[in-house]
Amino acid sequence: MLNLQPDLKDSSTILRNFYNGLQTHNIKKLAQVENGLAQGNLHQAQALLSTITADNAVETHYKNYYTAYVHFKQGACTTADSLALWQLVIGCASRDGEIVYQARSLYSMLYRDYTPRIDHCVDSTNRTFKKSLSTVVNTNNKQAFTVYPNPSMGEIWLKFERVPDNKIEINVYSIEGILVHSEKTADTKINHNFSNGIYFIHVKTTDGYQYSPQRVTIIN
Repeated sequence: MLNLQPDLKDSSTILRNFYNGLQTHNIKKLAQVENGLAQGNLHQAQALLSTITADNAVETHYKNYYTAYVHFKQGACTTADSLALWQLVIGCASRDGEIVYQARSLYSMLYRDYTPRIDHCVDSTNRTFKKSLSTVVNTNNKQAFTVYPNPSMGEIWLKFERVPDNKIEINVYSIEGILVHSEKTADTKINHNFSNGIYFIHVKTTDGYQYSPQRVTIIN
C-alpha cells in the first residue's frame, strides 16, 4: 500500500519511521532479490545479495538459497552451494523458513532426485517429529539399492535387493550437479575412474523403474 500511496508514510511519524526503516531491512532486500530473479535480472539479485548481512538463521537460509540459484542459472554452482542446498533439503520449513520447499525443487532439478522428502523438525520439548511433504514422487520408485564400499578408494559396486531383469542405466553426478559418467550395463560395477569427491548415483532400468539416488564419497 505504501508503494502505491507514497504520501501515506508522511501522515504520521510512526508510519514514516516504519517505512524508512523497512527500506534497508533484510526482508525487503530479500523480497527485491526474489523479484529480480523472477524477472531474470541475475546481476541485480547478485548485487543485492552482496549487501545483505543476515540477522538470523532464516535470513541466512534465504540468502544461501538465492545465492545457489544465481550460481545455478550462471552455470557456476559450487560445493558450498550444494551443501547449503542439502541442509535445506533435510531441514524443516516451520523452523528454517518456507525456502526449504524451493530448495528441494532446485535440488531435485539439479540431481534428478525425486525422492519424497520428510520435514525434520523439533518441537518445544526437543522431541523430533516428521511431517510428510508434497514433493514430486515417482510412483515407480524403488528403494532397494546400495553402494559399496562407501567411502570408496575408486571401485564402486551396486548391490540390489532384487537384481534387475534387464540392463540398467547409471548416471553419476558430481556434488555440483554435473553429469560426470553415464553407462548402460548389466554389470553391478561402475566402470569409471573418479576423482576425489562426493557423487550422487542414479540408477534406472530400461523398462522405466527408477531407484532412489545414493551418495558415495571417493577417497583415492
